[in-house]
Amino acid sequence: MSRLNVSALLIFVGVMGLCGLVGNAQTLRQTPTPTATALSPTETPPVTATPAGDAQIGAALFTTFQPEAGIACATCHRVDSDERLIGPGLLTVGERAATRVEDLTAGEYIRQSIIDPSAYLVEGYQDMMTKNFRKVFTDDELDDLVAFLLSLAETNKPL
Repeated sequence: MSRLNVSALLIFVGVMGLCGLVGNAQTLRQTPTPTATALSPTETPPVTATPAGDAQIGAALFTTFQPEAGIACATCHRVDSDERLIGPGLLTVGERAATRVEDLTAGEYIRQSIIDPSAYLVEGYQDMMTKNFRKVFTDDELDDLVAFLLSLAETNKPL
């Protein structure tokens, strides 16, 4: 992890601690795969079909600080594990996303979760993800992020 990412993570965790969020976090434990609960709908653009984005561009976007959001995705999410950092670990997010909501593909679910993180809350997680990623990322960049997240389990399989 680069010094910039480590520094950003330390600053974010420090701020979260000052806000009392880290101190109130529950003890981490393995739980059965939860299902998402639909909340009341919010005004968001319709979810598109599974995108054909560029996973390499998505990886760069995932680790890059987004000034409009004040954070990088990698600040809260691990991609090398399913273990929780602040948000869920994303190593096998494609597999989990495929079973979360009936009639949504894994790509559609992931995209919806980025642009409207309050749409489906997974048991054990609070609704604390940044809400303006729809304004931060273009449609093509969202496609790239989804392609990257869907590629994680394949690219991180042991040899």
